[in-house]
Amino acid sequence: MLAPSALAKKTPYLGPLLGPPAQEPGSSVYFKVVSKGKGRKLHPVMVLKFGYSYLDVTCTDASGLEPTRVSSLVGESTPVRGREFELTQAGTSGLGNGTYTVETHGRIPRKGPATGTIHYTASYVLPDTGLTTCDSTTAWSATITDPNNFPSK
Repeated sequence: MLAPSALAKKTPYLGPLLGPPAQEPGSSVYFKVVSKGKGRKLHPVMVLKFGYSYLDVTCTDASGLEPTRVSSLVGESTPVRGREFELTQAGTSGLGNGTYTVETHGRIPRKGPATGTIHYTASYVLPDTGLTTCDSTTAWSATITDPNNFPSK
């Protein structure tokens, strides 16, 4: 008789961005977790398509503080080690000539919601306000959701 092979399961997670700064209703984080193992001993091994919608960040320009809203999807997969994961996304800002970096940290516990932070930094120049810099860290929490509720991005 053959031993049962290891199983793989994809589980969607969805939840709110918690702040600070204060987040608008509808702001969210979403991702899928690939788990492997046998029987009831599944453990997370990979995070797929981590994304967030309507992340409000704090930026400063010549006139002072300026709230800014960003949305992104990190299409890469990242391994889960010790129930924790990290993702870094960097690129050129679409708001002007500048750059941005998004660092995401998360933990997927055995019981309860997945939790973590998103750290957004950016620096760009706009013709009317000059140099703008952003630096915000926002907490998030996500629970297992019905696949039909998962964003289609």
